[in-house]
Amino acid sequence: MQAAAAPVSLLQRVQQAYATLHVPEFRACQLCVHATPDGGHCQRDSRRPVPVAVARSGHGACGPNAEHMHVPAWGLSR
Repeated sequence: MQAAAAPVSLLQRVQQAYATLHVPEFRACQLCVHATPDGGHCQRDSRRPVPVAVARSGHGACGPNAEHMHVPAWGLSR
């Protein structure tokens, strides 16, 4: 006879759900009109697209506070 499996607690279920949930870093940047079609680069500076992580860094075109984010669906224009 096999031993019964220990019941899964709510906390364990939530932890399992978060482990499988994937929300990309800088998701808002991917929705911004300045994003490249793949969402991985910012082309606000028309000279050349840069990785979103670079654009949002302290020395990047948008900075850590997303100074130039433009997401019309959210009514957000900075």
